[in-house]
Amino acid sequence: MKIKILLLAVFTNTVLFGQNQPLINNTFPSAGNVGIGTLMPTAKLDVLGNIKTVNMEVQGDFNNNRAYLSIGSLLGSYGRRTFNYYHRPKSWTNEGLNSFAAFELADENNVNRFRLDMVSNSHTAIVLRHRDGSEAIKLSEGTSFGDYIHMPNSNSRIVIGGWGSDFPGNNLIVRSGDTRLEENVYVGKSMGIGTNNFFDGSTLYKLSVKGKIRAEEVKVYTTWADYVFDDAYFLKPLEEVEIFIKKNGHLPNVPSGAVIEEEGLNLGEISKIQQEKIEELTLYIIELNKELKQLRKDVDSKSVKL
Repeated sequence: MKIKILLLAVFTNTVLFGQNQPLINNTFPSAGNVGIGTLMPTAKLDVLGNIKTVNMEVQGDFNNNRAYLSIGSLLGSYGRRTFNYYHRPKSWTNEGLNSFAAFELADENNVNRFRLDMVSNSHTAIVLRHRDGSEAIKLSEGTSFGDYIHMPNSNSRIVIGGWGSDFPGNNLIVRSGDTRLEENVYVGKSMGIGTNNFFDGSTLYKLSVKGKIRAEEVKVYTTWADYVFDDAYFLKPLEEVEIFIKKNGHLPNVPSGAVIEEEGLNLGEISKIQQEKIEELTLYIIELNKELKQLRKDVDSKSVKL
């Protein structure tokens, strides 16, 4: 009985001593897997629990697009998980490909929602994707197309100086602060200042302004009124013009005040009409001048006879 108690005491002290003393020599198996917290390890080191470390270094070889580092739920082939880091080193020379580093974030539906690519001697690209995998935003630099930001969806929106979720159909919104453009601006369709209505009746206008416009010069391309000087042009007798004015309250071929107030003033058209009246007035003056000269000639002739 004393021998059994003595052996038990020695065994207990040996175990306790081994638990509290550091191992002098570490040994590792030459084959198989090591498990901590599990009796069935599925990797070279399989830890069931938390790992605490000051520094961590992960090394690997590029092989069949497998990630160097994968974290999260297993999603697809090649060990792809919700977080993956890839690296193709400079030593990889197949097909003359550049080395690159990249990481991606995927959701539980195995859809790549975020990816960053850094390709040596080439470009950097950041891509955000929708839940269906379609591209939402792409930012790229160093490509043959230059640096760019792509937002391919028609409902994409950039908001500066606030939030813009209440502006459907507007792609660029500046909620506060001035916008300064120091180069040319090309607008493919229409531009509105103070309004988003570009129609006047059925007519679509390229520039629509609700408010006053100030400019040092306005140039309008339109047809002109030189047809008045054509021999085929019918110049109304002044008597007919007088009758028209008394009846309608405005000159022939000139819009009335009521029409202008209701429909607005077409600057190019009204300039042509005004030029038409100036040229007609010139013709009237020429005719009157001829009549005046003839009258003077007749008066002088009669004076000589007297």
